[in-house]
Order: sequence, then C-alpha cells, then structure tokens
Amino acid sequence: MSAERTARRQALRRQALLAAWLLASAGLLGRAVKVQMFEADVWRAQAVDQQREASAIPAARGTIYDRNGVPLAMSREQYRIELDSDQLPNRDSVRTILTEVLGLSEREARIRTDPERDWAVVPGRYEPSVRTLLQGLPGVYLYRELQRDYPYRALSAGVLGTVIDGAGAGGIEGAFEGVLAGRPGSSIVAKDVNQRPIPGQVFEVRPPVAGGDVHLTLDLSTQENGQFALQEAIDDTGARGGDLIVADPNTGEILAMVSIHEGSSNSLSAINRPVEPGSTIKPFTVAALLQTGRARLTDMVDVGNGVWTHNGRTLRDVHTDSSV
Repeated sequence: MSAERTARRQALRRQALLAAWLLASAGLLGRAVKVQMFEADVWRAQAVDQQREASAIPAARGTIYDRNGVPLAMSREQYRIELDSDQLPNRDSVRTILTEVLGLSEREARIRTDPERDWAVVPGRYEPSVRTLLQGLPGVYLYRELQRDYPYRALSAGVLGTVIDGAGAGGIEGAFEGVLAGRPGSSIVAKDVNQRPIPGQVFEVRPPVAGGDVHLTLDLSTQENGQFALQEAIDDTGARGGDLIVADPNTGEILAMVSIHEGSSNSLSAINRPVEPGSTIKPFTVAALLQTGRARLTDMVDVGNGVWTHNGRTLRDVHTDSSV
C-alpha cells in the first residue's frame, strides 16, 4: 500500500512538472510571437537607435571679398587626426609619417603610437593635403573641421565682425548671416555596445551646402592706408581714438571704414556711435544747395544778427555778422 501511494505521488509530480514546462513553453512561444510579429517595428527602431547616432556635418560659410576680389574672410578646411593603436599595421611607417609629414618630434610620435595606448589624438590641426597621404590607412582616422580665417583681421575686424558658435556676430558676418551661413548636412555614426562612436564608421546621409559669398565695396589698399593715416593722426594729437570713412563721391560706395579707440580697431563706432556733426555738416548742406540750383557761390545770406525763429523755435548763432 505504501509503495503504491509513493508511485502515485511521483506520477503526480511528473505530471505537475510537465504541465509547468508546457505552460512556460507556451508563455515563451506567445511572447516570441508577440515580439516577432506585433512589436517588431518597435524593437527594430530601438536597436537602430542604440547602434547608430545622427550627427550634423558643418557647412562652409561663404567668403567675404573686397571690391577687387581679395578674400577678407573665408572658411578653411582642416583635419583632426586620431590613431587606433590596435589597428596600426606598421608602427614604424606611421611614426615616419607623423614626424616627416605632420612635424611631430620622434618622442611625440612614439608616444602616439605606443602599443599600450588604445587610442591617441595627434595634437594640432592639419591642411587638406594630409588627407591624400593618410586616408584609408588602417588605424588612422581623419575628422574634417572648418575654421573661419581672416587674412587681414587687423585691418577690418570691426567691419567684418566675427563668428561665434557657428553664427555671425557683428559686422558683415552678422548682418549677412542669412547669406553666408550654409545648410548643414547630416551623417550617421555607428556606435559600439557601450554607446561609443566607432572610429571610421561614419556614413554621410545628406551633404552640406556651402553658404553664399558677399562682395563689399571696401578696397583693401584704401582700408590699409586709412588705418595707417588715422593711427598716425591719433598718435600725433594724443587723442583717445578716432574714426575715418572714405567714400566714392560719385556713387556713395564705402571704400574704407576704420575706427580706432583705446588702441583697438575692433569697434565700428564710425557708424554706430552718435556724434554731434557741428560745422562739419555745413559743406554737405552747401553742396546740396549748389547741386539743386537753390544757391550760388556769389549769393549773400542775411543771418539776422545770428537769430532765427522758425515754427516757434529760436536758433542762435555764436556769430552776429549781418551776412555770410
């Protein structure tokens, strides 16, 4: 009787265990069907998001030229170089490139190619010419960067402005931001299991579009002469600063615009600082009267002893001559 009861209990345990396995298998199968058939798009999108990352490709800003086509501001392409030590096929040849092409010292080249280092960043930024020598070399990765360059910055800093965080600030850079700024492109960067970008695994999705160019009426030679003359006048008079504008009298085109204050030429006070014109405006008034035929050089003007009332407002001159 005891043996029969024991056998019955064992049979019940086996049946319970089998039922548990069947229920677990059914649950797993149901979950697999749900994931594969009903949630596939969701999980696929999540996997792509974990394995790839969208990145913007900066667009080159347009060039600013003077009236003769001399570039005053331009975007210069440069490259940052990084090394994956594990992938370098021949360390000696890479060290030779680092010293002879990039100008690193022997010690610096050995440090950057040390097999104990997993990853190394080569100091400095390099011209596009290095791309033909290094691109495609295993373990060597090049990253394109754009730098705004001003060949004659000391002569035209106030007029041109500058670029801060990729956007024009002040001067021509700020005023013509909509023209100079290009349209960034986009790329996809592959990531490893630790969510870190995989070197060299960058795929361009949309290429960047460069910005438009701006041609100024400014003449670089006149600008240089104007700055020299203004600085000389400031030094001779001991003034704190000064402004100078040279314009074509026939067209009104600005040929030079210089502002120097406290030893700096970065401001543009020649046009953005209010100044009482005083008698300096008189030649323009007389020129307008002569040009329109409203007055002649032989005319006499009665100034009324230096007092004139118009629309209830009285103006007084410091001089009381009866005629001018």
